Amino acid sequence: MVKSPITGAIASGSSNFSSAPPADSRQRVSAFLRQLQDNICRGLEAVDGQGIFQEDLWRRQEGGGGRSRIMKAGNVFEQGGVGFSEVWGDELPSSILVQRPEADGHSFHVMGTSMVLHPRSPYIPTVHLNYRYFEAGPVWWFGGGIDLTPYYPFAEDVVHFHQTLKDACDRITLPTIQLLSTGVMNTFT
Repeated sequence: MVKSPITGAIASGSSNFSSAPPADSRQRVSAFLRQLQDNICRGLEAVDGQGIFQEDLWRRQEGGGGRSRIMKAGNVFEQGGVGFSEVWGDELPSSILVQRPEADGHSFHVMGTSMVLHPRSPYIPTVHLNYRYFEAGPVWWFGGGIDLTPYYPFAEDVVHFHQTLKDACDRITLPTIQLLSTGVMNTFT
């Protein structure tokens, strides 16, 4: 089990993603996302029974780097990738500044874990997910998403997928929902 990196922010009563993030947020989120990548890879190797992830460490000249892990020719997975990246820099993309002008003049720090899996069987859907953290001065948020691409969709699989996600969301406490809702509203307003 991986402990959430935002627990401290919630416990301290922070509910504004336009105030400075917790002082140790980068370290906590980086550790969380690295552990998440490790756990996902271990779990997928166990499920597959044959495939082993190969790791490629990379560096970004402007700042940061990551760990790309690829599995090929497994029993269950034809190919899959689980990545972690943590990058930083001085110039924000203009799209961010249009949405969040208060980030202007601040450096940025972004990290995330992502996954794409292509199973051998056409009866097992392709899956994609990402979980990310963004920070630029007073602007910070978590984001992400998950989707399945079934080749042969079965109604019970769709229901199970959405019910599993709903059950995970239902375990989130009201203060966490309020904290995350504020971040989402600030992102899209």
